[in-house]
Amino acid sequence: MLVPLPYSTSVQRIIQEVQDKAFKRHWAGYATTKCFYQITRNNYGSYHQFIQRKGEREDNYDFKAFLCTSDRNEVEDLSLNYPER
Repeated sequence: MLVPLPYSTSVQRIIQEVQDKAFKRHWAGYATTKCFYQITRNNYGSYHQFIQRKGEREDNYDFKAFLCTSDRNEVEDLSLNYPER
């Protein structure tokens, strides 16, 4: 399952902590990274967070985060299976 994460304060903090070099550029203006995501409040286990970055310059980046139940190819999932992202 792949669902968008709300752009909450905690999600923004996680995105800000990801180093620029962790993102892999796929084409002009589009890069992604994956990291583990733990829902601690209810101890549901760990998930995979896909983060997409749009934009070419740091002052113009736009981020969106998604939660996934398995470790899959994030580019394929985000661009082919979730085109309305």
